[in-house]
Amino acid sequence: MKASGDFYRALAINPRNVSAKNGLAITLLENDEMEKALSALDSLIYRNPSKAYLYNNRGIVKAYLGVRNDMEHNQNAAGKFYAESLADFNKAHQTDASRQFYYVNVGNAHKNINDFPEALKNYQIYTSKSGVNNMSVIYAAQNNKKDARKYFDIALQLDSGSSVINYNKARLLKEYFGEMRASGKSESIQQSIQKKYSKDGFITMYLYDGEFEKYTYENAHFLPVHFQNDFEYHYLPNYKMSLMPFTGIYFKSTKKKSKQVYREPKVYSPKRKGNVICPPL
Repeated sequence: MKASGDFYRALAINPRNVSAKNGLAITLLENDEMEKALSALDSLIYRNPSKAYLYNNRGIVKAYLGVRNDMEHNQNAAGKFYAESLADFNKAHQTDASRQFYYVNVGNAHKNINDFPEALKNYQIYTSKSGVNNMSVIYAAQNNKKDARKYFDIALQLDSGSSVINYNKARLLKEYFGEMRASGKSESIQQSIQKKYSKDGFITMYLYDGEFEKYTYENAHFLPVHFQNDFEYHYLPNYKMSLMPFTGIYFKSTKKKSKQVYREPKVYSPKRKGNVICPPL
C-alpha cells in the first residue's frame, strides 16, 4: 500500500509518534506482513500500556494469524493465537469501556473458535453494519440461508455502498439461491487479506481503532468571536414579564350582546293558477 511510505516518512521525522506507528502496523497487516505488524504493536504496547486501541489492533493481527495457522492445519498454533486474540480484545474493552464497537471484534474472536452463540450475543450488543454483516456470515456458515439473506439486506440498508457486504450478498445468492448478482467483484476485495484468510469464503469485518492528532496552522484565519460573560438578561422578553396574582375573580366580557328580535313567521298561500276558465271539451 502507498500509505506505508507516508507512515515511514512520519516516523523518520518523529520516531515516537504513536499514531504513525499504529497506522504503519495496520498497513503491514493489510499487506500480509503479520509478523512485522505484531512486532510493531508489541513495542507500542510496551511503551504505552494504557492505550486501548493498541490492544484492539493487536487482537486483530493475532486473529488473522490464528486463521492462517488454522488453514495450514496447525491447530496448536491457531488455538494459541485465538486465545491471545480474545484476551487482547477483552483487555481493550476493560481499558476503555466507552469504545462499544470493540464488541464486534470480541464476537469475531468467539466466531473463530466456533462459539457462535457467544459471537451473536456480542454482535447484538453493538448493532452496526459490521456486526450485522458478521451475523449473516455465521448464519450462512450454519446453512441458515433465510436468516443470512435477511441480515445481509439489513446491513445493506445501513450501508448500500459497502463492497464487503455486497460481495457477501452476491456469494450467498450464487451458492444458496442460484441467483447471479453483478456486484462485490472488485479487485480490492479479491486481493484483500479479509478474502485471503476466510475459512468459509465469506468476509468477516474487523474494526481497527486509532487516534488522530490535531494540527494547527499559523497562517489560518479565524473570526474574532468571543464569549460574552456579562450577558444582560433583561434584554430577553421572558424576564420582562411579571405574573399577576390570581384573585378568584374572572373578568367579564364588556362586549354588548345583541338583543334578539322576535319576528312572526310568514305564511305562504298557494298561488292561484289564473282566472281563465276553459270550456269543457
